[in-house]
Amino acid sequence: FVTAVYGVLTLATGNFVYANAGHNPPVWRSGVDGAAETLRRTGAALGILEDLSIEDRSIRLNPGDLLLFYTDGLTEAFSPEDETFGEPRLLDVLKEVSQATARDVLDGVESAVSRFIGPLPVADDLTMLAVMRGT
Repeated sequence: FVTAVYGVLTLATGNFVYANAGHNPPVWRSGVDGAAETLRRTGAALGILEDLSIEDRSIRLNPGDLLLFYTDGLTEAFSPEDETFGEPRLLDVLKEVSQATARDVLDGVESAVSRFIGPLPVADDLTMLAVMRGT
């Protein structure tokens, strides 16, 4: 099986239509107040069910809003105390990091994960993609 997120962003309107087949839910962060929420899955991972039905959903990104896509290596990163970084911690970090650019957000999340894992090596791939709608 494989997980996937597929989306289409219309730049002129900010409309984002997506489908999520069992992948980590992308995070949508407001450019106004920094509030962050996850975009829930719309179907199971590909290859698990023979007759899989995956819905699509739509949101509207306002200027300054950000979408963060990531692999499970981010939320499943372990600390020396054997805790996982987790989705709640990711949402907290996204509320705190600079909103200047998508690159600043990626750097802020990467720095938070590095502090969290301390001297431990990364146990899984850690891939992120941030998309921010311009103002």
